[in-house]
Amino acid sequence: MAQLLGLCRFSYPSEVSAFGHDYPNLDALRTYLYSPERLAMRLFVFEHFVLPSVQSQTDLDFKLLVLAGDEMPDDAKARLTALCDRAPQIVLMLLPEGQVHRDVCSDVMRGHRDHDTDIVAEFRLDDDDALARNFIATARRHLDQHASLFHENESLCIDYCRGHLIVFDQDGVRGQPVIERMWTPAQIICRKPAAKQSLLNTNHMQLWRNMPTISWQKHPMFIRGVHGDNDSDLINRNAYKDKWIPLTGEYAEQIGKRFGVDAGVLGERWAAADLGTC
Repeated sequence: MAQLLGLCRFSYPSEVSAFGHDYPNLDALRTYLYSPERLAMRLFVFEHFVLPSVQSQTDLDFKLLVLAGDEMPDDAKARLTALCDRAPQIVLMLLPEGQVHRDVCSDVMRGHRDHDTDIVAEFRLDDDDALARNFIATARRHLDQHASLFHENESLCIDYCRGHLIVFDQDGVRGQPVIERMWTPAQIICRKPAAKQSLLNTNHMQLWRNMPTISWQKHPMFIRGVHGDNDSDLINRNAYKDKWIPLTGEYAEQIGKRFGVDAGVLGERWAAADLGTC
């Protein structure tokens, strides 16, 4: 029996050096993370992108922990709380800010493990990612199929490597299919419930060096959000920048059916929100 346990970090201000930030102090980091324009964009994508993919899972036996800071502005905190309340699988955690990022994430995940299970299958979503509607069901099936491999090593990574990029910017909402190894959306890291390590203790690109890894590419299992606030600057990478497809027509239908996202009206709502320069 396996527990599916996810983590979504929503603009949590951890120690100022996390993610390569060079802010002089925590207040400066908060000013960046909690700017009204940035929070409006993040909340928009969370509401219209992340949340629908969580709500539409065909297997609802999972938990997604949303980590946010306790000093988030009241209006944003209230809106995030209301959004999280729409899905009983989501647990919103408003924690003291400035903690070491890896430590607070590990504490959160380990504190919600079910020690009556054989396997804890941890996954993470950024607050601009989405999962295929059958992600939980597929993961559970694959864990059953490969349980002996897990128990032999007491660890296992399943890398769902086919998905989509969806960009939100001043030119609207567009996307493209991708196949990429060891990306974090839809990547599952399996350990024993009592294991001291959690999903952030090893670089996600290097997991194959530390545990058996299965790569599965039959169907798209993730959407990775792309916008001007990405740390990885995906929108300008040569591999992607000239391949964007408008999120309309048949492509919008495919995204909607696969991920539970109302892609047909997403572009209109994005344009009306006027957040393209964030």
